[in-house]
Amino acid sequence: MNEMTRPPRRASDLQSIRLEAMGLLDRCLNDYHTTDYERFVEAQIVHEPVSIYLLHELADDVHQRCLVLRQQYHELGDAHSAQKVLLAEAMYEMVSDWAVALTLAVSPHTVDTPASEHFVQTAHNWSNRL
Repeated sequence: MNEMTRPPRRASDLQSIRLEAMGLLDRCLNDYHTTDYERFVEAQIVHEPVSIYLLHELADDVHQRCLVLRQQYHELGDAHSAQKVLLAEAMYEMVSDWAVALTLAVSPHTVDTPASEHFVQTAHNWSNRL
């Protein structure tokens, strides 16, 4: 089966992917880098057909982790907690930017509009960072 005819992902597949993403997120936060998580999200973006729902769910998962990390930072106030908050926020920004950009890109009303410009700008910004 080629890439263009691959069927959409099943719900169980999406849950498995979310669990894998959370494991990667934790590992990246513990190792103080974002590279593996960024590559993982990039792989989801190029998967045909792309699951915009999955990207929004990943963004929500990272946002929830940001909230927990911020609470830990306020309780502990140490540099390690602060660093993890900044990393998690960067990963949240990346996945949520892609989710929004792809959502706008598939909307039939976004051709030659600020929304399509947002998609192009997001793709450009993140491709330069990767």
